[in-house]
Amino acid sequence: MMLLLKLLGWIVGLVVAAVVVLLLYLRFGTPVYDWHQEMTVVIDTPDGPVSGSSVSAVRWKEHAIKAQGMGWSLKVTSEAVVVDLGPSASRPRYLFALLKGAGTTEYMGSVAAASLSGRKGRVIDEALFAQIKNRQGAAAKPIAVPRIQYPLLVTFDDIEDPASVKQVNPDNLAASFGPGYALSSITLAITDETVTQGRVEAVLPCLKEDEVCIPLNKTLPYGNPMRFLPNHVIRSK
Repeated sequence: MMLLLKLLGWIVGLVVAAVVVLLLYLRFGTPVYDWHQEMTVVIDTPDGPVSGSSVSAVRWKEHAIKAQGMGWSLKVTSEAVVVDLGPSASRPRYLFALLKGAGTTEYMGSVAAASLSGRKGRVIDEALFAQIKNRQGAAAKPIAVPRIQYPLLVTFDDIEDPASVKQVNPDNLAASFGPGYALSSITLAITDETVTQGRVEAVLPCLKEDEVCIPLNKTLPYGNPMRFLPNHVIRSK
């Protein structure tokens, strides 16, 4: 009987040890890739070009157990790019490039990764991160974001009224802001700068008060990018 109890104790101990080792491997044993990237939006205005930028922290972690389409997990710490169009723009005055883009709700980490590596498409693997790493350092230069990968652009007719939000056509800023306004460029670059904080909050009072900035619009059909814009597409912590 004592021998059986000892044997059971050894078995339990081995199972516990194996579980601990597995958990440690899942937590620390798979590759993790981190970098900071800066998005810059330049707008032509009647008074000359203006720009806004935002630095994001991006982290990709490989899954120890992979399934199709689920080999990696992503965490992005960022906030929307805010472009102040200047006093002559009156209202609306601000353009926002949200953390949401064509075909993905995590633009800054997924399609952006492909852009920074110089790839087409969204294939995520070790080779992609190696290409991104090669762009780090003083020699890294901004790259133009492809049109199909633009973030969602919005403005507010009244910055104090979330319901006044409107989508901005990147190919026709004049329709939103008047003659002489046009999108000049959207670029990404690897950077050593710290993550941007507080710029979008300084402009949108709803973020300061931790309220919903862009309410659900049930009048829009499913699939319309403006139907549901939660705060994490404006600021992701």
